[in-house]
Amino acid sequence: MMLQDNPAARLLSILQAGKSKQSHLNTRDVWADLLDVDKSDDGKILCELGKFMGLPNEVDSLLDLHFPNAATDSMKHCLHTISGAFRANNLNDQWKLFIDKIDTHSIGTLSMGSAMLDTKLKAKLIEANELDRIRSQIQELIESVISTGEIEVQFQDDLVRYLSRILEAINSYKITGAVPIMEAMEATVGHASISPNFRDNLKKEGVGQQVVAVISALAQMVTVAVGAPDAIENVRNVTTLLLTTAQAPGI
Repeated sequence: MMLQDNPAARLLSILQAGKSKQSHLNTRDVWADLLDVDKSDDGKILCELGKFMGLPNEVDSLLDLHFPNAATDSMKHCLHTISGAFRANNLNDQWKLFIDKIDTHSIGTLSMGSAMLDTKLKAKLIEANELDRIRSQIQELIESVISTGEIEVQFQDDLVRYLSRILEAINSYKITGAVPIMEAMEATVGHASISPNFRDNLKKEGVGQQVVAVISALAQMVTVAVGAPDAIENVRNVTTLLLTTAQAPGI
C-alpha cells in the first residue's frame, strides 16, 4: 500500500495562514514565517518554498487518481491559479503582490478538493503542539547524545545522524507531510535490525531507551496522520521489542 497524507490540506493550511498576513510585509519575511525558516537564510527559504510550490501538482495527481471522473474545470483552474502565483512570486515584493492572486474562489475550491481527498486517504493533520513537543524532545536528545561522554563514538555518530534525519522531516512537516517522518523512523529502526551494536545500545538504560520511547510515541502520531496503521506496523513492532523499560512520553 502506498502511503500518502493530504497535500491539499497542507497547501490550504499555509495559504490560509498567508491570507492573514499584512499585505505590506516583505514577501521573503512572510514565507520565512509561514514555512518556519530563519528569514536570513535565503537558501533554506528557497529550498522549502520549492517543496511547497510542488504541492499543486501533488494535489492534481491525487485527484486524478482517486476521482478520475470528477475532475472539474473549477479545480483545474484553482490549481493553475495557485501555480501561476508561485511562478510570479518575487521575494523582494510586498506580500500583497503574491497573496492577492489567490482569491477566495481558489481557497474555496481547494478546500473542497481537500475534503474529497480526506474521504479517500483517511488522513489528518498533526496538531502543531503535538509535533512541537516531539520536536523539542528530539532536539534535547541530540544535544544530550553530543554532550555525553558515556556512549561509544560509533553509536553516538549513528544516533545523531538518524535523529537529525527525523528532526529535518519534522521541521518540513507542514510542507512535505508525515510520510518523510515515517521513512526517517523506518530508517532508524531498520538500522537497529541489521546492526547488533546499534540495537544493543538502544536497549540500554539512558539515552538509548529515551530514543526508543520518543520514536514509539512519534510512530503512534504518524500512524493517525497517514491514515494507515498497518503500513507502519514494522516500526511499532521493532520499537515494542526494543522498549524494555522506557515508557513513551504522553502526547
